[in-house]
Amino acid sequence: MPTYNPKQLGEPEVIREINPTVLCAFLKPFEGYLRTRGLEVREPSRIDNATIEKLVDILINPTMKTPQALLNAVFYVEEMSSPLAADSLLKLALKAGMPFDEDSNHTLADVVMQVWLFDSKMVEAQHAWQTWKTPRRMECFQPVQSTGIAPITITEDRLSLAIKDAGDWFAKNNRGRKLFMTPRIVDDEIQISIRRGDPFRRKPTIDEDGMDTITFREARKDSMIYDLSEEVLMLNSSLTSSYPVYCRIFGNLLFDDPEYFGIFTRYTLAPLMELGEDALSPGEIDAIEEIVLLNYRVWLGGPFNRYIIHGADDFFADLKWRGGTFQAEGPLDRANFRIKYRHLKARRSLTLYTGNSSSYTRDENSRHIEDWLQLRRFVMKTGARAAKGVNKDDQAVASY
Repeated sequence: MPTYNPKQLGEPEVIREINPTVLCAFLKPFEGYLRTRGLEVREPSRIDNATIEKLVDILINPTMKTPQALLNAVFYVEEMSSPLAADSLLKLALKAGMPFDEDSNHTLADVVMQVWLFDSKMVEAQHAWQTWKTPRRMECFQPVQSTGIAPITITEDRLSLAIKDAGDWFAKNNRGRKLFMTPRIVDDEIQISIRRGDPFRRKPTIDEDGMDTITFREARKDSMIYDLSEEVLMLNSSLTSSYPVYCRIFGNLLFDDPEYFGIFTRYTLAPLMELGEDALSPGEIDAIEEIVLLNYRVWLGGPFNRYIIHGADDFFADLKWRGGTFQAEGPLDRANFRIKYRHLKARRSLTLYTGNSSSYTRDENSRHIEDWLQLRRFVMKTGARAAKGVNKDDQAVASY
């Protein structure tokens, strides 16, 4: 969970090893605030031990008056001061033309601070991918009809319009206008990391002794993936009402059509009701050794939204032991499965929801689950077919 807890810049030794000129340039925008805390931002030659100790005290003890921009800058330097992150940042910055003294010794924090001063958006974008993790649960939306065109190249101008559109909607719905979108193309996917708000925000609280304290709340993170091979828009957000808004925004961004994506049923549990245990067979998908039904939910509805859940460690094995047959009392709206891959010891779980949602670990093995869902017709398609051949020029994808 993102929080403000400077462990590196909270150590005098780390700050002492940062190039004094770089450190002064980093602090210069905040000299007015630092002066109120008793610290004068002097010329590089005047940064002595007393100044460093004072700076450390200010950084590790923020107040409600500490500029959010300073907290954000310290946060990103902290987060990206690892060998892998700093190395990737430096390569990108050098490619973009950042001046860099290759003959001098540079610490990780020094490198990240230089890149931050050169292009802070570059650091924010790389941080989005350093911390990216594809959510297990995704809401899936399909094209209304075939367009015969490839997705449009994501330029900075087009991305800025999408950010403004989303920010306007969130602001009207009391969620704040500040929003960042960072796109990239990975294999056959267009991925966009969405951060709503600052990396964290301060919140004043009162402890048991009546003393004012400061707590930090993490920013909301949403995720968008457009699967080029399946032609499916996948979204994850903590705000359910944002899904139709994102469909409109990304329809505009990718196809210049706000109504390109529609809300259709993508997943159905009808094969489970029609085929019973046969629906669990992986067929010729050799990577899957076994699929087990753990439980399912029957939706009865009514004024009190009644439902029934049936489950066991292996539902069909239990059904055979009891001498029963598979009969649902009504429509199924959710089912949980356990997947055993031949090459993995740990078993994986899969949850399907009638409608648009599915939940499973979306890594390199997930394609086997998706093949099985297609094979047993748990996936319903609209028949839409978008053209292949999206522009994969990395320079054409905005790093915003």
